[in-house]
Amino acid sequence: SSLAELIPPLAAKGPINTLEAQISALNIAVKDRIRVDELASLSSLVGVITSDAEAIQSIGVNASEVFPTIHSNIAFTNSLATEAFTKHLDQSKRVNTVEGGITIALRSAIATHEARKQTFNMAASIAESTMQSIEARLSTDLKTGNKIADIYNFIGHFSKTHLGNPSLPVMRMGLWSTYAYGPGRWYGYDGSYTNGYHPLFGGVTPQAWGDGSAVASSMSTDPIVLRALFNKFVYCSSSCSVRSDEWYFYTSTNSRHIGILIRIKNTKTTNIDWNFSFYFTSYVGWGEEASISLNGQYVWNSQANCATCLRDQTLSIPASKTSTIIFVVGSGPGSGTRTNHLSFINDSLKLPDGLEYVDDLDSL
Repeated sequence: SSLAELIPPLAAKGPINTLEAQISALNIAVKDRIRVDELASLSSLVGVITSDAEAIQSIGVNASEVFPTIHSNIAFTNSLATEAFTKHLDQSKRVNTVEGGITIALRSAIATHEARKQTFNMAASIAESTMQSIEARLSTDLKTGNKIADIYNFIGHFSKTHLGNPSLPVMRMGLWSTYAYGPGRWYGYDGSYTNGYHPLFGGVTPQAWGDGSAVASSMSTDPIVLRALFNKFVYCSSSCSVRSDEWYFYTSTNSRHIGILIRIKNTKTTNIDWNFSFYFTSYVGWGEEASISLNGQYVWNSQANCATCLRDQTLSIPASKTSTIIFVVGSGPGSGTRTNHLSFINDSLKLPDGLEYVDDLDSL
């Protein structure tokens, strides 16, 4: 879960409020149920006892950890009271006079009422001691290290990062070269992988990246394969210089590439257009493209020789799902040195309403 989802219940101190409400309800049930006028109706007495037991028992169920003894005591006392009432009622039937019957029945009612009252007093005592224990424990926590304040500060820190604010850009980055000039081999070369070991390069061989005009949509959609290449994090503002690199080159095969993977969630039920502008390098003459894919599908590739080119692009982000956008940028033309550059300008990484950054590649 995102930390943002945890902030409201913590801020409201939900668990403590719930417990206080349960204890308050128990105390009200105890006080309100002990009434002298209940003795006037013998026929409703057992029903009142039963409903009281059920009321407190339901509270005990909701706070079973706080009131572990309420259930058994209520059930036991209720059964005794019911048994006593039934027994004395049977006795009253054997009495020939009305006065004798009423006397025995009233004695039964008083005994039953006293048993019920003792049970309620016990429950109230448990509630009172539990509340005192909670207050004492809370007071201790506040006095020793101000723990609750520390928690709020901790949450407040993350609310200022992409973990608590999905409007802040976060992306995965991969950086790679394709050819080892010294031994004269593609990276990952052996007898089985003469063009290089493709599982470490997004499912595409180094030879295809360096000489074969591979593009972002050529890559595997397997998250495990993608994680092997996009293994660095990039945190940006709404404009971002992702990479600006220059080096001396020895051959057309030793290209350098940058790739970024962005996960974007569309929270709406309709597609949303994301418009952005970016600088890139590419050299189509040596088979090194700049390209974009959306959910594994081809969107665009440069088909040009660009020492530094600027492009305006629009992507339609599908409704009600999280999409994967991949940019791959090759090296520019050579003139003693070569460059590899990718940057976003004009607040391009500020997403429109309804779109959010998600960093969930590790959980896919």
